[in-house]
This record gives sequence, structure tokens and C-alpha cells, in this order.
Amino acid sequence: MKFPHLLSWLILPCMVLTTACIPSAVTTPSGGEPPQAQLPPATAPLSNPAVETARQALAQKLGVAAEQLEVFAVETRQFPNRCLGLPQEGEACAEAIVSGYQGVILEEGMQYEFRVNEDGTILRFLPGAALSAQQMLASQLGIPPQDVLILGYENVDWPDACLGIPTTGLLCAQVITPGFRVLLEAQGKRYVFHTNLSGSDVRLAFQPNLEGGQTLLEWQGEDSGICQTLLLSEEALSYGICEQPLTSVPLVGRGLRQDLERFMQTYAPFEAQTEAGLIRFQGRGAVTATPAEQRMIAEWARQQWVETEPQATPSSSVAIALHREGGLSGLCEDLLIYRSGIAEISSCLPTRQLGVQKVYLTAAQMQELFRWFDSLLPFESSEGDSQIPDGLSLRLVFNGKGQQQADAAVRQQMAQFAQAIADQAAQIQDQTVLEAAKQALLEYLNALKAADYQAVVKRYGGSYDVLADMNPDLSPQDTLALWTRACQQNGFVCNLTVKHWVHAAQLSADQIRLTVELQNPDGTLFVLGPCCGAEVQDFPPLTQFDFIVQRSGAHYLVLSLPVFVP
Repeated sequence: MKFPHLLSWLILPCMVLTTACIPSAVTTPSGGEPPQAQLPPATAPLSNPAVETARQALAQKLGVAAEQLEVFAVETRQFPNRCLGLPQEGEACAEAIVSGYQGVILEEGMQYEFRVNEDGTILRFLPGAALSAQQMLASQLGIPPQDVLILGYENVDWPDACLGIPTTGLLCAQVITPGFRVLLEAQGKRYVFHTNLSGSDVRLAFQPNLEGGQTLLEWQGEDSGICQTLLLSEEALSYGICEQPLTSVPLVGRGLRQDLERFMQTYAPFEAQTEAGLIRFQGRGAVTATPAEQRMIAEWARQQWVETEPQATPSSSVAIALHREGGLSGLCEDLLIYRSGIAEISSCLPTRQLGVQKVYLTAAQMQELFRWFDSLLPFESSEGDSQIPDGLSLRLVFNGKGQQQADAAVRQQMAQFAQAIADQAAQIQDQTVLEAAKQALLEYLNALKAADYQAVVKRYGGSYDVLADMNPDLSPQDTLALWTRACQQNGFVCNLTVKHWVHAAQLSADQIRLTVELQNPDGTLFVLGPCCGAEVQDFPPLTQFDFIVQRSGAHYLVLSLPVFVP
């Protein structure tokens, strides 16, 4: 992008020409200054010959009387070169320590930074709007402001109050708005920002492309009528306002890579409009994301947008927070359950600072969480007493967006839900145990499919109460007959096998939960639709099923009955 009149505002003419006085673009106030050349600044008088020279020169450039300009602050500085640390792009600056002053001049609410050497022969100026753009880009990229170079800026009369950058959903007053076009450079790439005169409104106008490969995830949401978007590729995250240039930052060093990779390895591609926005996902996995999981990934993407965009409206993505303390084991734990399907637990005991443990929720858990979140009002509740020797106190905070009050029963369910996740998060996951549990489930399902009910009895360790209630004419002790009736008459689907493993979690030392997709005999995905005339939106089709496996000595027994179709 060309700046035909760029230098008209970069630097004022030197009052006395010297070989050191070179017209210059500007950089960050400390751009290009080695730390070893920077001495601690000291406050200087607001008026001295060099500062007065700077004030007169700026007044001449602005076309106003010098008396209208107020010198607000002045510091003595040791600049690292004869460009006063503000070299123009490609400019060679003689390396020499130059003593002088740096300060701020105010003119009708506008702010200008100035630099001047001791005799006033070298002058450099920088409007506050350029500094605002520098600060914004540094914040967006997550780097120090001094790593953002201000290559130049020019005065522009923007055609509207949106600074020439229209925003979908936002009305722009059609009034001439004076401001600046600012050219910045960071991490070897160039950016253009539009600002108003004061720098209170700063907008990205041009963003370089980052070599990031294929787009893996695209999200669009809305806040106060403004369309927001986020793109994730193999190497870059891009975010901003829809139909405007997006800010791109590398993924290197960002914690979201672990979550993104897990989603990519688990779920197949999908596109869905969810309560959390539109999501397009190019996963490499085989699992079909349920509606709750599609929304979960959209919530995760929205959370990344909020955490990355400096101007985003702060919002909490935490659905449930649980603090539990006391008990016989002397617990002190904090659990956060996010709408992004991630739960984090940390200890508040000084002797147990083991970091944050992370847990991923299942589709069934996410469906329950969203049901609460959409229907219930926020609340906070406490129970128990940690002062009692064996007492455990709980404090539960729920951030819902619904309109219904949660009754005591629902609050208790939610507390049990959160405690079960906290117990899982605190449990060490033994891969040997998990693999043995998977093998036990495979043998159980294969025995059911083969109608080998003697083998089923050996591999089932759960209750027979449901089967006995459904078959009152059979003896509760006649387990072979109960299984025969269950699979052949009662509606249990016994010809299904594992299609894909979705989750495996050790809930305790001896209990494991396995979440799977099941397949029909022809290899197609088994889908359990809503029952008995229910609406799909109230009871979305189920494609994932949880099975509990219990370790009993050297054996592993399945505690869950097969899928039941009424």
C-alpha cells in the first residue's frame, strides 16, 4: 500500500540543517533502542530552549499559535543514535549517544509525543493516535509494544464515522471524520490501521496473510448485532469483525493447540448452526459430533475469540464453578466447568500445588449442561460445614441464561454432576486399566451379538432388577432366561458392536466409563431417535452411549445393560 504524502506528518524540518538531521518515519517510542543505551529518564523542566523549539515547530506544522500548545511532560533522555531512536525505513542512523528530551504536547485534546536533541537541531514527532495503533497491534499479537515499529502515518479525512471501514450490523454516521492512516510492522509483516484524531477509535484496515495452510475451523457469532469471526488453520489464528481485515497470530506457544488437536483427531467434518454461532469444522477423526458437541466446539471457538480480541466484551464461558473443602481427606479444590466442554480442577492447598488437571466432558454431559444453561437462571448455593471434623462444605455457582428458578432437586443434581467431574479430574488415568476395560466391553457386546448368554452372564456385573421387573414370570435367579427375554422380546438391542471409541475415563481406582459409537450389523452408525412422539429438538438423536466397567480382582465386568428401544 502506498502512502503518497506519508512524510508530511512524519517529521518536521530541522531548524538548523545538519548531516544528522534526516527526514524520518517514526517507530515506537523505544523502537530500535538497545536496552543498554537507555538510561533511566529524569523529569526535566517544561520549558527550555530545545523544548520551546519543538513547541514552535509543531505549532507551525499545525498552523496554530504556539500559545495554544501545552507542554504536558518532559524527560531527559539518552537516545541511541542521531535519529533519536526513530529511524525511517531503510534510513542509516549514525550510532552515537545523543542527549536530549522526550515529552508530550497537548493541542485541543490531541496528544503528540516529541523528541529533540539538546540544541534543538533534530526533531521527531509522533501523534498519540499512532501510539494507540501500536498498542492495539501489540496487544493483538501478544508482543511488547516496542516490538511494533511505526513506519509512518498520514492525515486522512475519513468519509464516515467508521473511518472508511464499514461494519455489518453497525450504522456509520456519514460525517467527515479527520484522523490518521498508520503503517506498522511487527514480526516482519506490515499492517495498516485507521484512527480518528485522538486515537480513541482504532481499526485494522490491512492485514498480511499468514502462511497457515488449510482452514481447520471457521466460526461466526454475533454480539450486539455485530458479526464476529474466527479462523483456525494449522499454524495461525485469525479473528476480527466479519467482512473486515482479520488479525492473524501464529499458533506457536498457544495453549489452544492441545484442545484443537484433540477435536481434530476425534471428530469428522461438519457444519452446523448452533446456539453459540455458525461452526464449520474440518476434523480428521471418525466420530460424528452430536448437536451438543457441535455447540461445544462453537462455544470453544467463541471463547478463543473473546480471549484474543482486545476489544471484545468480557464474558464468562464458565457454566459451573464448584469449591469443595474439608472432609476426612482434608480437601480444598476448585473446579471450573466451561461451555467449551472442558473442566479444570486445581488444589487450593499450599502443599498440593500440582497444577491444573483437565477433563473433557462427554456428549451426554454436555447435553445435560446445555439443558441447564439454556433454561435456568444463575444461582449460588452452599451446603455442608468444613468446620466439622468429617464435614465437607460445597459452594456451587451456576451461570445460566434461562428464565426458570432451579429448585432444590435440580441444584442437588448439579452439585452431584460437578462433584463426579471433580472426582474424575483428580483420578490418575491408568492406561493399562483403560485398555483392559475396553477389551471387557468388546467381549460383552460380541457375546450379546452371538446370543451366547452364558458368556454374557460371566461378563455382566450389573443389577438384574430392570430385567426382573420387565419379566415378572421369570425367576430373578434365572439369569440365562432373563437375558434371552431381554434380547429377544423386551426391546434391548443386542446385535450392536463398537464402531468408534469416543472417550475412556477412569472414574475411580476400579471403575471406568467408556463412551462409544455403536454400529449395526451392516456397519452403519446406530442412531437412537427420540421416543414415543417426542420432538427432535427436545430429545436429539443419540449416537454415543456410555458403558460402565468395574474391575473385580483380576476380572473386568460390564455394569451397563445394552441399548434399549421402547
